[in-house]
Amino acid sequence: MEYQLAFLLPGPKTIRIGITLSRSDRDFTDEERDLCELLRSPIAAIHANATREALLSETVRHHVASDPSAALIACDGEQLLALDDRATFLVARLHRQDTPAGRAFAAWLDEARAGSVMLEDPLPDRHHTTWSDDLGSLEIRHIPGRDGHDLLVVRDLDPDPTAALRTLGLRPREADVLELVMTGCDNRKIADRLAITQATVKKHLENIYRTLGVSTRTAAAAAGFQAIGKIHTVDNYEV
Repeated sequence: MEYQLAFLLPGPKTIRIGITLSRSDRDFTDEERDLCELLRSPIAAIHANATREALLSETVRHHVASDPSAALIACDGEQLLALDDRATFLVARLHRQDTPAGRAFAAWLDEARAGSVMLEDPLPDRHHTTWSDDLGSLEIRHIPGRDGHDLLVVRDLDPDPTAALRTLGLRPREADVLELVMTGCDNRKIADRLAITQATVKKHLENIYRTLGVSTRTAAAAAGFQAIGKIHTVDNYEV
């Protein structure tokens, strides 16, 4: 090795990042030196973006891995997209902009996104909020992205399966009945658990079927599992 050309990338004072080109057959020309000088800025930008994305990815993995109740939602322009099963029901809740709570969430998200930059600390206080609606409270963290593609990490502070079932249009007692149907309880067990008569259970089931547009316990249970974002094998239930 007889000829070598090296340059440093801008970065933290405690870290020096250099790129070295070497060859043995001929020296580097002025043109090649100028080309390396031109490449310094885009290479530095690529490195900075990769570092930031790694920080964001690590943050997401940490929050999701440390809390099984956390769900991931992508912000794609004006649209919220569920990135896992847990987020499907939450997206429906957050999209309820016809309510005061829904409008408050939309205003917070607009403000958080308007001030978004790629940060070394991707979770400053201004990107965190606790949001409540009639179904309970959610902890929401906004992780800034690029080109209008951001991420929300959402944790349900009041996990309640019946809250998800009520988003299907069911009344509270009907949601209680459907939750027990989903666990495989027959009408007698449901009546015992809820301290009601079997005739009342049947009446609730009729209302549930009508609301969900189904005609069997299996189909009702499947709709319930889809609402709470869980993957289950639904057995045949006794009508």
